[in-house]
Amino acid sequence: MVTPSGAVLNQHTVVVACLVTAAAVIVTGYIYHRLRRTRLPTEWKPVGKVAKLCIFPFKSGKRIEVEKAKCTKQGLMEMEKADGSIRLRDRSFVVYHAENHEYRNARHYPKMVVVEIRAHDKDSVVLKAPDVRTLHLRLPSKEEHPEVVIKHYRQEQITSIDCGDEAATWISEFILGKINGLRMAYHDGTYKRTQINKLYKDKIDYYRRGLRNESTGLNADLTAMHIINAASVREVNRRIGTAAVTVDNFRPNLVVDGPNLEPFEEDNWEWIKCGNVVIKNVVECMRCIMTTVDTETGIRRTDREPLKTMEKFRMSKGPEKAPVMGILLEAFETGIISVGDTVYIGKTSRRQY
Repeated sequence: MVTPSGAVLNQHTVVVACLVTAAAVIVTGYIYHRLRRTRLPTEWKPVGKVAKLCIFPFKSGKRIEVEKAKCTKQGLMEMEKADGSIRLRDRSFVVYHAENHEYRNARHYPKMVVVEIRAHDKDSVVLKAPDVRTLHLRLPSKEEHPEVVIKHYRQEQITSIDCGDEAATWISEFILGKINGLRMAYHDGTYKRTQINKLYKDKIDYYRRGLRNESTGLNADLTAMHIINAASVREVNRRIGTAAVTVDNFRPNLVVDGPNLEPFEEDNWEWIKCGNVVIKNVVECMRCIMTTVDTETGIRRTDREPLKTMEKFRMSKGPEKAPVMGILLEAFETGIISVGDTVYIGKTSRRQY
Protein backbone atom coordinates (compact mmCIF):
# COMPACT_ATOMS: atom_id res chain seq x y z
CA MET A 1 0.00 0.00 0.00
CA VAL A 2 1.36 3.43 -1.00
CA THR A 3 0.97 6.07 1.67
CA PRO A 4 -0.09 9.61 0.73
CA SER A 5 3.40 10.86 1.52
CA GLY A 6 4.85 8.13 -0.71
CA ALA A 7 2.54 9.11 -3.58
CA VAL A 8 3.62 12.71 -3.30
CA LEU A 9 7.25 11.61 -3.24
CA ASN A 10 6.78 9.48 -6.38
CA GLN A 11 5.04 12.34 -8.20
CA HIS A 12 7.86 14.67 -7.21
CA THR A 13 10.43 12.17 -8.51
CA VAL A 14 8.60 11.85 -11.83
CA VAL A 15 8.41 15.65 -12.25
CA VAL A 16 12.12 16.04 -11.48
CA ALA A 17 12.99 13.25 -13.91
CA CYS A 18 10.94 14.88 -16.65
CA LEU A 19 12.56 18.23 -16.06
CA VAL A 20 16.03 16.71 -16.12
CA THR A 21 15.23 14.85 -19.34
CA ALA A 22 13.83 17.98 -20.99
CA ALA A 23 16.88 19.99 -19.96
CA ALA A 24 19.18 17.30 -21.34
CA VAL A 25 17.36 17.31 -24.68
CA ILE A 26 17.59 21.10 -24.91
CA VAL A 27 21.29 21.16 -24.01
CA THR A 28 22.09 18.31 -26.38
CA GLY A 29 20.20 20.02 -29.21
CA TYR A 30 21.97 23.29 -28.56
CA ILE A 31 25.40 21.63 -28.52
CA TYR A 32 24.60 19.69 -31.71
CA HIS A 33 23.41 22.87 -33.43
CA ARG A 34 26.53 24.78 -32.42
CA LEU A 35 28.87 21.99 -33.46
CA ARG A 36 27.13 21.48 -36.79
CA ARG A 37 27.08 25.19 -37.43
CA THR A 38 30.81 25.66 -36.86
CA ARG A 39 32.05 22.38 -38.33
CA LEU A 40 34.03 23.28 -41.42
CA PRO A 41 33.88 21.26 -44.64
CA THR A 42 36.59 18.70 -45.28
CA GLU A 43 36.22 18.84 -49.06
CA TRP A 44 36.30 21.96 -51.20
CA LYS A 45 35.33 22.56 -54.81
CA PRO A 46 36.89 25.40 -56.87
CA VAL A 47 34.30 27.62 -58.58
CA GLY A 48 36.18 30.72 -59.72
CA LYS A 49 38.60 33.48 -58.75
CA VAL A 50 38.41 36.66 -56.68
CA ALA A 51 37.96 39.27 -59.45
CA LYS A 52 37.57 42.35 -57.26
CA LEU A 53 37.97 43.40 -53.62
CA CYS A 54 36.20 46.52 -52.37
CA ILE A 55 36.20 48.38 -49.07
CA PHE A 56 33.57 51.05 -48.39
CA PRO A 57 34.96 53.16 -45.52
CA PHE A 58 32.04 55.59 -45.79
CA LYS A 59 28.64 53.90 -45.55
CA SER A 60 26.94 54.52 -48.94
CA GLY A 61 30.09 56.26 -50.17
CA LYS A 62 32.70 55.54 -52.82
CA ARG A 63 34.50 52.22 -52.83
CA ILE A 64 38.23 51.65 -52.47
CA GLU A 65 39.40 48.84 -54.75
CA VAL A 66 42.37 46.94 -53.33
CA GLU A 67 44.53 44.06 -54.52
CA LYS A 68 44.73 42.57 -51.05
CA ALA A 69 42.73 43.01 -47.84
CA LYS A 70 42.66 41.75 -44.30
CA CYS A 71 39.45 39.93 -43.47
CA THR A 72 38.40 40.52 -39.85
CA LYS A 73 35.31 39.38 -37.97
CA GLN A 74 33.85 42.85 -38.63
CA GLY A 75 34.63 42.99 -42.34
CA LEU A 76 37.42 43.93 -44.73
CA MET A 77 40.27 46.20 -43.72
CA GLU A 78 43.15 47.75 -45.63
CA MET A 79 46.57 46.12 -45.35
CA GLU A 80 49.40 47.73 -43.41
CA LYS A 81 51.01 50.57 -45.36
CA ALA A 82 54.64 51.55 -45.66
CA ASP A 83 53.90 55.10 -44.53
CA GLY A 84 52.02 53.94 -41.44
CA SER A 85 48.79 55.70 -42.42
CA ILE A 86 45.38 54.65 -41.14
CA ARG A 87 44.07 51.31 -42.32
CA LEU A 88 40.50 52.03 -43.33
CA ARG A 89 37.78 49.55 -42.43
CA ASP A 90 34.56 48.72 -44.21
CA ARG A 91 31.58 50.93 -43.26
CA SER A 92 33.40 52.61 -40.36
CA PHE A 93 32.03 56.12 -41.13
CA VAL A 94 28.30 56.83 -41.14
CA VAL A 95 26.02 59.86 -41.59
CA TYR A 96 23.16 60.50 -39.18
CA HIS A 97 20.40 63.05 -38.67
CA ALA A 98 21.47 65.73 -36.20
CA GLU A 99 18.17 65.77 -34.29
CA ASN A 100 16.67 62.26 -34.25
CA HIS A 101 19.98 60.38 -34.69
CA GLU A 102 18.60 58.18 -37.48
CA TYR A 103 21.23 57.05 -39.98
CA ARG A 104 21.21 58.31 -43.54
CA ASN A 105 22.43 56.56 -46.66
CA ALA A 106 22.05 56.69 -50.45
CA ARG A 107 18.44 55.53 -50.19
CA HIS A 108 17.77 58.92 -48.62
CA TYR A 109 20.38 60.95 -50.53
CA PRO A 110 21.69 59.25 -53.73
CA LYS A 111 24.60 61.71 -54.09
CA MET A 112 26.23 60.14 -51.04
CA VAL A 113 27.71 57.47 -53.35
CA VAL A 114 30.29 59.95 -54.67
CA VAL A 115 31.68 60.87 -51.23
CA GLU A 116 35.21 59.52 -50.94
CA ILE A 117 37.30 58.85 -47.84
CA ARG A 118 41.01 58.07 -48.06
CA ALA A 119 43.71 57.66 -45.42
CA HIS A 120 45.96 60.70 -45.05
CA ASP A 121 48.37 59.80 -42.26
CA LYS A 122 48.36 57.77 -39.05
CA ASP A 123 45.81 60.06 -37.39
CA SER A 124 43.62 61.52 -40.13
CA VAL A 125 41.63 60.93 -43.31
CA VAL A 126 40.69 63.05 -46.32
CA LEU A 127 37.07 63.50 -47.44
CA LYS A 128 36.35 64.49 -51.03
CA ALA A 129 33.20 65.15 -53.03
CA PRO A 130 32.43 67.08 -56.23
CA ASP A 131 32.24 70.87 -56.02
CA VAL A 132 33.09 71.13 -52.32
CA ARG A 133 36.32 71.74 -50.47
CA THR A 134 38.46 68.79 -49.41
CA LEU A 135 38.22 68.08 -45.69
CA HIS A 136 41.12 66.81 -43.59
CA LEU A 137 39.54 65.04 -40.63
CA ARG A 138 41.40 63.83 -37.57
CA LEU A 139 39.95 60.52 -36.40
CA PRO A 140 37.76 61.13 -33.36
CA SER A 141 38.51 59.37 -30.07
CA LYS A 142 36.24 58.55 -27.14
CA GLU A 143 38.37 60.77 -24.93
CA GLU A 144 37.87 63.90 -27.06
CA HIS A 145 34.49 63.40 -28.79
CA PRO A 146 31.07 62.31 -27.53
CA GLU A 147 29.69 58.86 -28.21
CA VAL A 148 26.39 58.79 -30.06
CA VAL A 149 23.77 56.06 -30.38
CA ILE A 150 22.58 55.95 -34.00
CA LYS A 151 19.30 54.37 -35.06
CA HIS A 152 19.94 52.11 -38.06
CA TYR A 153 17.75 49.83 -40.16
CA ARG A 154 14.88 48.32 -38.14
CA GLN A 155 15.84 50.83 -35.43
CA GLU A 156 18.93 48.87 -34.45
CA GLN A 157 21.01 51.04 -32.12
CA ILE A 158 24.74 51.19 -32.92
CA THR A 159 27.12 53.27 -30.83
CA SER A 160 29.81 55.29 -32.61
CA ILE A 161 31.93 58.40 -31.99
CA ASP A 162 30.79 61.77 -33.33
CA CYS A 163 33.27 63.31 -35.80
CA GLY A 164 32.81 66.91 -34.68
CA ASP A 165 31.28 70.13 -35.96
CA GLU A 166 33.60 70.66 -38.94
CA ALA A 167 32.69 67.25 -40.40
CA ALA A 168 29.00 67.94 -39.69
CA THR A 169 29.16 71.22 -41.58
CA TRP A 170 31.03 69.65 -44.50
CA ILE A 171 28.58 66.76 -45.02
CA SER A 172 25.53 69.02 -44.48
CA GLU A 173 26.78 71.50 -47.07
CA PHE A 174 27.37 68.77 -49.64
CA ILE A 175 24.18 66.77 -49.08
CA LEU A 176 21.67 69.43 -47.99
CA GLY A 177 23.19 72.67 -49.25
CA LYS A 178 23.20 74.20 -45.78
CA ILE A 179 25.56 74.23 -42.82
CA ASN A 180 23.61 71.95 -40.49
CA GLY A 181 21.14 69.07 -40.35
CA LEU A 182 23.48 66.11 -40.69
CA ARG A 183 26.44 64.78 -38.70
CA MET A 184 29.09 62.12 -39.18
CA ALA A 185 30.22 59.39 -36.81
CA TYR A 186 33.09 56.93 -36.71
CA HIS A 187 32.96 53.32 -35.49
CA ASP A 188 36.38 52.40 -34.09
CA GLY A 189 35.63 48.67 -33.92
CA THR A 190 35.18 48.45 -30.15
CA TYR A 191 31.38 48.61 -30.06
CA LYS A 192 29.55 45.28 -30.28
CA ARG A 193 26.17 44.83 -31.93
CA THR A 194 23.77 42.80 -29.81
CA GLN A 195 20.29 43.29 -31.28
CA ILE A 196 20.38 41.13 -34.44
CA ASN A 197 18.95 38.05 -32.71
CA LYS A 198 15.92 40.12 -31.66
CA LEU A 199 15.38 42.51 -34.58
CA TYR A 200 15.89 39.91 -37.31
CA LYS A 201 14.18 36.94 -35.68
CA ASP A 202 11.94 36.54 -38.75
CA LYS A 203 14.98 36.02 -41.00
CA ILE A 204 16.78 33.85 -38.46
CA ASP A 205 13.75 31.55 -38.14
CA TYR A 206 13.16 31.40 -41.90
CA TYR A 207 16.67 30.92 -43.31
CA ARG A 208 18.22 28.89 -40.48
CA ARG A 209 21.70 29.48 -41.91
CA GLY A 210 23.22 30.84 -38.73
CA LEU A 211 22.60 34.60 -38.87
CA ARG A 212 23.48 35.97 -35.41
CA ASN A 213 24.90 38.97 -33.58
CA GLU A 214 28.43 37.79 -34.40
CA SER A 215 27.68 37.98 -38.15
CA THR A 216 27.57 41.76 -38.14
CA GLY A 217 30.00 44.39 -39.42
CA LEU A 218 30.56 47.93 -38.12
CA ASN A 219 27.77 49.96 -39.76
CA ALA A 220 26.74 47.51 -42.46
CA ASP A 221 22.98 46.98 -42.68
CA LEU A 222 23.34 43.38 -41.54
CA THR A 223 26.50 41.28 -41.97
CA ALA A 224 30.22 41.97 -42.16
CA MET A 225 30.75 40.88 -45.78
CA HIS A 226 28.92 40.61 -49.07
CA ILE A 227 29.80 38.58 -52.17
CA ILE A 228 28.55 38.84 -55.77
CA ASN A 229 28.83 36.28 -58.57
CA ALA A 230 29.70 38.20 -61.78
CA ALA A 231 27.77 35.64 -63.84
CA SER A 232 24.59 36.67 -61.99
CA VAL A 233 25.08 40.32 -62.96
CA ARG A 234 25.65 39.33 -66.60
CA GLU A 235 22.38 37.38 -66.55
CA VAL A 236 20.47 40.37 -65.18
CA ASN A 237 21.90 42.53 -67.98
CA ARG A 238 20.91 39.90 -70.54
CA ARG A 239 17.33 40.03 -69.27
CA ILE A 240 17.31 43.84 -69.24
CA GLY A 241 18.53 43.76 -72.82
CA THR A 242 21.47 46.14 -72.34
CA ALA A 243 24.60 46.34 -70.22
CA ALA A 244 22.61 48.50 -67.83
CA VAL A 245 24.36 47.69 -64.56
CA THR A 246 27.72 46.53 -63.26
CA VAL A 247 28.75 44.65 -60.14
CA ASP A 248 29.37 48.04 -58.55
CA ASN A 249 25.63 48.79 -58.52
CA PHE A 250 25.36 46.05 -55.89
CA ARG A 251 28.24 47.34 -53.73
CA PRO A 252 29.90 43.99 -52.94
CA ASN A 253 33.05 43.41 -50.92
CA LEU A 254 34.04 40.41 -53.05
CA VAL A 255 33.33 39.71 -56.71
CA VAL A 256 33.79 36.14 -57.91
CA ASP A 257 34.17 35.32 -61.60
CA GLY A 258 35.14 32.35 -63.72
CA PRO A 259 34.32 30.55 -66.98
CA ASN A 260 32.23 27.84 -65.35
CA LEU A 261 30.14 29.93 -63.00
CA GLU A 262 26.37 29.69 -63.44
CA PRO A 263 24.12 32.66 -62.71
CA PHE A 264 22.81 32.70 -59.14
CA GLU A 265 24.56 29.51 -58.10
CA GLU A 266 25.88 31.46 -55.09
CA ASP A 267 22.40 31.13 -53.57
CA ASN A 268 23.32 27.56 -52.63
CA TRP A 269 26.90 28.10 -51.50
CA GLU A 270 27.16 27.18 -47.83
CA TRP A 271 30.85 27.70 -47.02
CA ILE A 272 33.36 29.73 -49.05
CA LYS A 273 37.15 29.73 -48.83
CA CYS A 274 39.58 32.13 -50.50
CA GLY A 275 43.17 32.70 -49.47
CA ASN A 276 43.32 31.54 -45.85
CA VAL A 277 39.87 32.93 -45.09
CA VAL A 278 36.75 30.84 -44.49
CA ILE A 279 33.36 32.55 -44.62
CA LYS A 280 29.79 31.30 -44.33
CA ASN A 281 26.61 32.18 -46.20
CA VAL A 282 24.18 33.33 -43.48
CA VAL A 283 21.42 35.10 -45.43
CA GLU A 284 20.51 36.13 -48.97
CA CYS A 285 20.97 39.81 -49.87
CA MET A 286 17.79 41.83 -50.44
CA ARG A 287 18.14 44.62 -52.98
CA CYS A 288 16.76 48.13 -52.66
CA ILE A 289 16.55 51.38 -54.60
CA MET A 290 20.29 51.98 -54.09
CA THR A 291 21.01 49.56 -56.94
CA THR A 292 19.47 52.08 -59.34
CA VAL A 293 21.95 54.84 -58.43
CA ASP A 294 24.85 55.51 -60.82
CA THR A 295 27.92 54.95 -58.64
CA GLU A 296 29.96 57.58 -60.49
CA THR A 297 27.43 60.41 -60.68
CA GLY A 298 25.08 59.80 -57.74
CA ILE A 299 22.06 60.11 -60.05
CA ARG A 300 19.18 57.64 -59.66
CA ARG A 301 17.95 55.96 -62.85
CA THR A 302 14.40 56.80 -63.91
CA ASP A 303 13.77 53.30 -65.35
CA ARG A 304 14.36 51.61 -61.95
CA GLU A 305 16.84 49.13 -63.40
CA PRO A 306 17.99 46.62 -62.30
CA LEU A 307 15.14 46.38 -59.76
CA LYS A 308 12.43 46.46 -62.43
CA THR A 309 13.82 43.38 -64.18
CA MET A 310 14.80 41.51 -61.02
CA GLU A 311 11.31 41.90 -59.58
CA LYS A 312 10.07 39.65 -62.38
CA PHE A 313 12.19 36.63 -61.53
CA ARG A 314 14.36 37.12 -58.42
CA MET A 315 11.91 37.93 -55.62
CA SER A 316 12.74 36.49 -52.23
CA LYS A 317 10.45 33.81 -50.83
CA GLY A 318 11.43 34.85 -47.32
CA PRO A 319 9.80 37.31 -44.90
CA GLU A 320 11.14 40.37 -46.72
CA LYS A 321 9.62 40.76 -50.19
CA ALA A 322 12.41 42.20 -52.30
CA PRO A 323 14.62 41.13 -55.21
CA VAL A 324 17.64 39.04 -54.26
CA MET A 325 21.20 39.31 -55.56
CA GLY A 326 24.29 37.98 -53.82
CA ILE A 327 24.81 36.55 -50.35
CA LEU A 328 25.72 38.00 -46.97
CA LEU A 329 28.56 36.39 -45.06
CA GLU A 330 30.11 35.83 -41.64
CA ALA A 331 33.86 35.30 -41.33
CA PHE A 332 34.78 32.16 -39.37
CA GLU A 333 38.50 32.00 -40.12
CA THR A 334 40.05 35.43 -40.63
CA GLY A 335 43.14 36.20 -42.69
CA ILE A 336 44.18 37.69 -46.01
CA ILE A 337 42.24 37.72 -49.30
CA SER A 338 43.87 38.73 -52.59
CA VAL A 339 42.55 39.42 -56.07
CA GLY A 340 43.25 36.28 -58.10
CA ASP A 341 42.75 33.88 -55.19
CA THR A 342 40.88 30.71 -56.10
CA VAL A 343 37.41 30.62 -54.56
CA TYR A 344 36.31 27.26 -53.16
CA ILE A 345 32.93 26.18 -51.84
CA GLY A 346 32.11 23.41 -49.40
CA LYS A 347 29.19 21.89 -47.51
CA THR A 348 28.96 20.27 -44.12
CA SER A 349 25.89 18.23 -45.08
CA ARG A 350 26.00 14.89 -46.89
CA ARG A 351 24.54 16.30 -50.06
CA GLN A 352 26.86 16.15 -53.07
CA TYR A 353 27.44 18.89 -55.63
